[in-house]
Amino acid sequence: MPRQQVVSMRYAMRFFVFLGLAITLAGFGGYVWLRSYLHSEEFRVFIAEHSGKAMEVDVELEPLYWQGMRASTQGLKAEGLGFVRSVEARGIEARLSVSEIARGVWLINDLMVRELQVVLEAAEDQTTQVETADSPAKGEQGGFFGRLLPDKTEVGVVTIANLDMKLNSESGSLDFMDGNLKATRRVKSDVYDLEILNAIIDVSWMDSPLSLRSAKGRYANDHLYLQESHAGVFQRGLLTMSGELSADALVFDGTLKGIGADELLAEDWKKRISGD
Repeated sequence: MPRQQVVSMRYAMRFFVFLGLAITLAGFGGYVWLRSYLHSEEFRVFIAEHSGKAMEVDVELEPLYWQGMRASTQGLKAEGLGFVRSVEARGIEARLSVSEIARGVWLINDLMVRELQVVLEAAEDQTTQVETADSPAKGEQGGFFGRLLPDKTEVGVVTIANLDMKLNSESGSLDFMDGNLKATRRVKSDVYDLEILNAIIDVSWMDSPLSLRSAKGRYANDHLYLQESHAGVFQRGLLTMSGELSADALVFDGTLKGIGADELLAEDWKKRISGD
C-alpha cells in the first residue's frame, strides 16, 4: 500500500476517534446539564406553573427531592376561582423519562399521590380569574441548551391512594371520601381511563351515605364520564349509576334495587303503618 494512502487512513482513523470522543463528551455534558436543570428551582417553578394552567389554579409546589430520575415532594397546595377551588396533595412521587424530549415533552411515566383533597364548585355564573407568572421563553430557560427544553408535560399513569373530593352545586353537595383512584392515559391522546375503588359518597339529597365498591369512567376535554359504578345503599340495596360531571354539567342516571320499604319510609310513617 502506498505511503500516501497509509497516512490518509491514519488521519481518517484519528478523525473518527476524535469524533466519537466528541460525541461522547457532548452526550455526557448534555446529561450533566439536564440533571442540573431538573434539580434547579427553575424546573420546580416550571412544573408548578404547568400544573396550575392545567387546573386553572395558582399552585405552590414544595421543594423536589431526586433519586436518579425519580422525584418526590412533600406536597402542593392550589387555589382557584373556577371549577377547581382548592387542591391539597401530600406525599407525591413521580418517575420522569427523557425519552420524549425530542418531541418537546416531559414524560412522567408514573405519578403517585398518598393523599389528595379537592374542592369543586359547579355554578352557572362562575368565572375563572387565574393569574400565573409567565413561563420563560424556551431560549431563556436552562442557559445554552434552553431552546431544547420541552414546553409540555404528559403523565402516563396516576395513582392516588386516598382521594377526598367535595363538589358544591346549586342542586346540593357531594362528598367523596377515602377512595382509591387509578388513571391511565390512552396512547397518543389526552384521554384517561379511570378506575375507582372503595369510597364513601355522601350526597345532600340522600339520608344515608353510599358505599362505593367500584366505578369505571373516562376523563376527556375537562369532562368526567362515569361509565358504570356499583355502590351499596342502606343495608341491602345496590345502586348502579352512569353520568357526566363538568363545570357546567352534573347529570347522572341510576338504578336502585334491593331496598326494603321500611328503609325508605320516614319514622313517623312506619309508626302509622304499624299502628303505633
